Amino acid sequence: MPGMSKNTVSGQMAFGLSRMDRYSVFRLRDQDGLFLVLQYPGLEASSTVVVAPLVPEGALLEIPILTPLIEFDGNAYLLLTYRLAAIQLSHLGPFLGTLDVYDYVFQRALARLFFGN
Repeated sequence: MPGMSKNTVSGQMAFGLSRMDRYSVFRLRDQDGLFLVLQYPGLEASSTVVVAPLVPEGALLEIPILTPLIEFDGNAYLLLTYRLAAIQLSHLGPFLGTLDVYDYVFQRALARLFFGN
């Protein structure tokens, strides 16, 4: 796909990760859609976690830098950083994998969201 990173990630590649690792991908209980944990590891002292939705490419307009295009399990998704939210840990469904290879891309998107750079 044009503009797509060569890094691809599969849920099958997530070995030995704790449930709350940053950039872990989950479904929510009783809902469709994927969500990415953005919260720094070790901050699970509360009953919430900060996540942002992943939507299929083309479902919404891509906003350069702010909605990075990534690949997970062979499918292209946009990360909607501008729709991040704190949700109850109990709302997390199954762990599907990790997207930590996109660390720089996600940090850049969050810097744009919060600081405009």
